[in-house]
Amino acid sequence: MLKKNIRWDKAKICKEIYLLKENGVFLAPGAVRRINPRLFNAAIRKKHFGDWKTALEKCGLDPCEEYSKARKERKKNDTWTPEQIIGILCAKNPEELSRIYRDEPRLYSSARRMFGSWKEALKAAGLEKAVSRFREKQLLDRIRNYLANPLRSAVSKDDPTLYARAYRSFGSWEKAVEQARGEGGDET
Repeated sequence: MLKKNIRWDKAKICKEIYLLKENGVFLAPGAVRRINPRLFNAAIRKKHFGDWKTALEKCGLDPCEEYSKARKERKKNDTWTPEQIIGILCAKNPEELSRIYRDEPRLYSSARRMFGSWKEALKAAGLEKAVSRFREKQLLDRIRNYLANPLRSAVSKDDPTLYARAYRSFGSWEKAVEQARGEGGDET
């Protein structure tokens, strides 16, 4: 299936798409891109079909039907009970939990759907304080790094996100700096 140096044309692309379908591969764009990136890239080139949906249509397939098959299969594989979600969350460290929305979006959205919000999912797993402590430490570390930079000017201009997070967490930039210097002084 993954041959190098194929001179793609519309007929070869359609033949390869049907071959994937016969082998049980779901024809959603993400799945095909992972399994056969050369086919996917050839199909979406302007000189061939322009996009994946058009490629499926021109090959005589219904894109909506193909996408819904992939969604159904994905949902079947991604159904978790509240206990399973709590178990998975408890097995992760706070750093992993703070990135889960990016690293495991299906787990993140399932947890939100199941518990009403991400915060409630963490609370149910007894991890809310661990994550907030980690975020606070991470924020203080960023403030220390900012303060160590001799070329800094006004934080609200240099790093508005850092300023906003510090303000939300500590009530003011000054209090955040006090906290960072207090904790930083103990560590060094």
